[in-house]
Amino acid sequence: MWLDDGVPRFPELGLDDVQSRPSTGLCLSGGGTRATCAAIGYLRGLLELGLIERLRYTSAVSGGSWASIPFSFWQTGASDDRELLGPILPPQELDHARLTAELPPAYLGAAATLSFRDSLFDDICELKPGRAWVRAVAETFLQRYGLYGPNTPRSPVLSVGARDEILARQEPPETSSALTADDFVVARPNRPFPIVSACLLGPDAGNNLVRLDPVSLQFTPLYVGSLPAHEITYAYRRGDGLRRSVGGGLIEPFALGGPGPRELSGASGQTLTLARPPGLDQLALALGSSSCAYASAIHAIPELNTSSGRVPCLDYWPPRRGQVPASEAWELGDGGTIDNYGLLPLLQRELETIIVLVNTKQQLSVDWTPGHGSYQPHIDPYLPPLFGVHEERASIRLDRNQVFPSAEFAELVADLQAAKRGGGPVIAVREHEVLDNAWWGIRGARKVRVAWVYLDRVARFEALLPKSTQAAVEAGNARIAVGPCQRFPNYETIGANALSLVRFTPLQVRLLANLCTWTVLDQRELFEELL
Repeated sequence: MWLDDGVPRFPELGLDDVQSRPSTGLCLSGGGTRATCAAIGYLRGLLELGLIERLRYTSAVSGGSWASIPFSFWQTGASDDRELLGPILPPQELDHARLTAELPPAYLGAAATLSFRDSLFDDICELKPGRAWVRAVAETFLQRYGLYGPNTPRSPVLSVGARDEILARQEPPETSSALTADDFVVARPNRPFPIVSACLLGPDAGNNLVRLDPVSLQFTPLYVGSLPAHEITYAYRRGDGLRRSVGGGLIEPFALGGPGPRELSGASGQTLTLARPPGLDQLALALGSSSCAYASAIHAIPELNTSSGRVPCLDYWPPRRGQVPASEAWELGDGGTIDNYGLLPLLQRELETIIVLVNTKQQLSVDWTPGHGSYQPHIDPYLPPLFGVHEERASIRLDRNQVFPSAEFAELVADLQAAKRGGGPVIAVREHEVLDNAWWGIRGARKVRVAWVYLDRVARFEALLPKSTQAAVEAGNARIAVGPCQRFPNYETIGANALSLVRFTPLQVRLLANLCTWTVLDQRELFEELL
């Protein structure tokens, strides 16, 4: 267990395998299966260039985690990483026949073509909505890779050595309730340290919140939690408010979901003896909660004001010195409720270089000037608040996210617009001043280099496509979009295809993933210099 000492100190930085890598991170943003397919393409390009091993972290949110966690932990279903991430197809070969062919089952992108809707409807007949959501996500994106079984809950761990060390310190080591090696899933070797972000919405009071006060909840194979400590009064539409301690420490994943100690004292990094919690599938919970976008939205729906178990829940207690509040059920929500990029966790860890994959549905307007009207029709809405430019939006809370000076926002937008006008990948590399942010526990007075990789149409890529595919892309981006490439590459997050939730066609998966792979290969010198 690790406690907040006022300055974030993350335990993985004491590990040689992490510390020996360059001070770099890759953010895989949220955005449903659009973000999943884009992430697959970018990872495939980085793998092709041998750059994965030069990343210290991946930080994923929502749909980005649907790619990052299988990539970090896969056990079965593929023979190697190349089979998992699929073959690289040059744009000239992306004709209708190649695009629409059935996807190989080992290919991670094939998961995006499964019917998540059908899995969810089947599970919701048996479980409460929150648990049904988690199971459906796990069945869709984890099960075929040996990472989920409804009756075999497991906890992630960094290595076989780390797993064996946990097993050796059990007291006593051999009882009917003792952990065994089968209770863990080991991360694949030579991977960046993976972070998946969800959020703690508030105690499960069977009642809607008046105001959202979400707190980051970060899942890793070494710990789960949030280091900055907060005291929050949760105001509900019925009854009194609830004053709660939130955050303040990290605990090992296998201990999550059980009762905590009555009191804590001593130094951070101490070992506690706790009762074994009930079986909790950590990877399923991480993916399910990180992508549960509806969790915050339902607090504005009066008809759901008395529902309990409607979203993923966790028995949670905040690690902190002194008397520890008792464990109670908390509602969890999408990491995108507070940070859809996964950038803020990497700024907490004070990296020198960060690549942010902005896998958005909002194409960039090249003729918009920041400060002239609302930004929401012109640029991804999660970007301006990082610079203190904020507009209220329902069901998300971004007003605590400023980490860069406001004056730097217009310069970044101008660089992105220039890249789009130039016909190449929409990428801008900027050195930003980092500002203090007490809520997130981020220290300022330093610089960070950020490569903003913005998902958008790329004229040079489209010019290489077969004529029939070019025509389909144009039709899909007309004022009245038609055909199989509607809104490519910025597909809708929900309902991109009729009667589906997040299901894509093989054509949508291949075209988007290959655009993103092509982007990395086309910008090879840039990515090699960044990493």
